[in-house]
Amino acid sequence: MPVTTTWTGGDVVIRLDMTELEELMKNLDPRARDIVRKVAFRAQGHMKMLAAVDTGAMRNSIDTEFLNDGFTAHVGPHVEYAIYQEFGTHKMAAHPFVVPGLEKACRDYDDLVKELFE
Repeated sequence: MPVTTTWTGGDVVIRLDMTELEELMKNLDPRARDIVRKVAFRAQGHMKMLAAVDTGAMRNSIDTEFLNDGFTAHVGPHVEYAIYQEFGTHKMAAHPFVVPGLEKACRDYDDLVKELFE
């Protein structure tokens, strides 16, 4: 599952290519929501573990929101300076935590899907 990052007009969008999953969702078992929840909460946990901590505000701002009847999750920080931590600046090295957190959580995705269809 490829992870891509785009930066347009100051906003950073990190996307997981879920085209295959979207096709399956049309006829999916309700247990698929459990997979979305597990992966989303794992991503949230990994991001929190990897986030740089000064005051703890950025780490504490990382949360998960579920949409589309539980088949979609938005996971990430809600402080404006998180982008600078993730990608760095010309004065500061990057301290990535969002993309690595998603990548770690997605490693279990295939096993969870196989489990669903067994």
